[in-house]
Amino acid sequence: MKSLPIEQYVEIFKPEKLANLKSYLYPPTEWPKNQTVTAMDMGGTNFRIATVKFDENGEPTIENFHKQEMPGVANAISSEEFFNFFNEMKAKYVSEKTGLCFSYPAEILEDGRAKIITFSKEIKINGAENKILDAKVLNDTTAVQMGTKGANMGLILGTGLNICYVKDNMIINAESGRFEGFPTEEFDFGSLAEMQVSGAYLRPLIAKEKATKEEIYDRAAKIVATEIYGIAKYAGIEKIKIAAEGSVFYNVQELQDLIKHYLDVLGADYEFLDGRDKTLIGAALTALA
Repeated sequence: MKSLPIEQYVEIFKPEKLANLKSYLYPPTEWPKNQTVTAMDMGGTNFRIATVKFDENGEPTIENFHKQEMPGVANAISSEEFFNFFNEMKAKYVSEKTGLCFSYPAEILEDGRAKIITFSKEIKINGAENKILDAKVLNDTTAVQMGTKGANMGLILGTGLNICYVKDNMIINAESGRFEGFPTEEFDFGSLAEMQVSGAYLRPLIAKEKATKEEIYDRAAKIVATEIYGIAKYAGIEKIKIAAEGSVFYNVQELQDLIKHYLDVLGADYEFLDGRDKTLIGAALTALA
């Protein structure tokens, strides 16, 4: 298995070639006070919705929490059925403003709404392409950063991989898991970075027994550390404060330790912040942005 020094991974990685999508969102300098909003999270196969209340000190409290399977998992549905569900959920949790964490491909518009590109993963909704989501919308990585005080970057390392960051005061969704260019092996599932590091692929890669678990984790750690370091340099971020979320980051301690090791090797000034369960908070902040 090819094992390049971390410095060569840094040379290969080109952050400017990523999608670098504008979120039209700005990290709050001060959290809202005495505000109540509806927050939704459409991620993977689960739908979550809650009322989020910010008290007089700006501290959020989640109330009326509801979780269920996303429509379109068990059976394919029409876009009309989906939007009926969407509007019904909004109406149930009455507040003037609604924020939505939407973990599927979508184009964020300048007014904060989003145009659906497609539904992915296990969701089957027909005819939703180019339809508008009437809420303030952000993707899951951006939501993690928004919902974590002090963060200037966001990382999701779970089923997939993504990083967001602040540049010119705006949060940018890098779509870093889709970078192509790191060395691959014939036994890899593809050339995208997330196919070498994320939960959807790590276990099957190890099961192939074409390389040891240690070799696969080492390569994955080099890729994640390289992307964090390279994107921070690209964005002009000197002190990295990265909100981290994702089952792989928190459940595979060996990999997390290796990521930190390679960031140390690169001389990065970094701090990982706990971004777990922050998507609803990020969505609520977006509703008030």
